[in-house]
Order: sequence, then C-alpha cells, then structure tokens
Amino acid sequence: MASSNPPFPLIKSDRIDSSMVSKRHRLNNDAERIGVCMSDMAGMKGLGVHKVRIPPNGESTEIHYHLQDSEWLYVLSGTGVLLLQDASESFDTSDDPKNGRIVGRVTSQSGEASSSNVKEHEIASGDFMGFQGGVLASKFAHSLRAGPDGLEYLMGGTRERIDVCCYPRLGIRDVFEKTL
Repeated sequence: MASSNPPFPLIKSDRIDSSMVSKRHRLNNDAERIGVCMSDMAGMKGLGVHKVRIPPNGESTEIHYHLQDSEWLYVLSGTGVLLLQDASESFDTSDDPKNGRIVGRVTSQSGEASSSNVKEHEIASGDFMGFQGGVLASKFAHSLRAGPDGLEYLMGGTRERIDVCCYPRLGIRDVFEKTL
C-alpha cells in the first residue's frame, strides 16, 4: 500500500503572499478580496484560515451570517469599518410527532431586510471579531469595508460538512455541502 506524504507544515510568508489571488463575491460585485487559504496550503481539514487584503475603500463580502460555521477575523494592518446588521429571525423549536424533532424553523420577516439598520463600527490593527454560527447568528450579520489605505486581516473558522449562509439584504439562503 502506497503512503502519501502530508504537505509540509511550514508555509513561508513569501509563498503565502505570492499565492494570494483576487476574487469578487458572487452576490456583490463591489466586494473584492485578495486572499489565500493558508490552512489548505498546509493540508488542514475541518477549519479554514485565510490571509485577506481588501483594496482601499473596498468591501469584503455581502452582509451575511452562518447557521453552522463559526468565523473570526483579526486585523493585521489598515483601518476599516465592521458593518453589522441585526437580521434576527423568529425560530420555532416545536416538535413534529410525525418527523421527529424540528431543530429550527425560520419564520421570514415581511419583505427584504432593510439595509437602513446596518450599524458601522470602526476597526484597526489588533482588533478581533468573532461570529458564532447557529440560530442566533442573525443578530450579527456582518461584512467589512476597508479604509483609505486598505485592510489586511486573518480570517478563519470551522468548516462543517453542511452550512447555510444567509444574506439578509438579498433574502437569499445558500446551502453548502463541503467535501472534507
């Protein structure tokens, strides 16, 4: 039986920086990130750790939250704004005797979530943000906007096999199945 060698665990900074690629968010054409998944480079499974740069005054992603995956961000350099939207939804956790226990049922709000309830919080080098996945994650739907000098940060989180990513301003919920 042939054995395969795992990737070397040390990824040098020059390799990380030369591996960074630009990517636009599929639901927000104004959101461009330049990044690389360092944990993939090291062959890690079950979690992701990315190095990300956002161009000056750029956006990171569409405002979102996860129903499974938890994520965190740590600002390395630059300044920006954390955009937070309370997109709280009602969850019914009653039991359905025919089909077993219902762990959550989303009751949609009337109409699309308004972007008028987005709050801005200044962020800078050394700041940390953590977003727990789960039914209460809608309280802190989030995105970033870089300041005039851009923003560089580390971003990581869990990689559950199934995740639901919710985009409250668009009224979209995407279900992702990952191969681990």
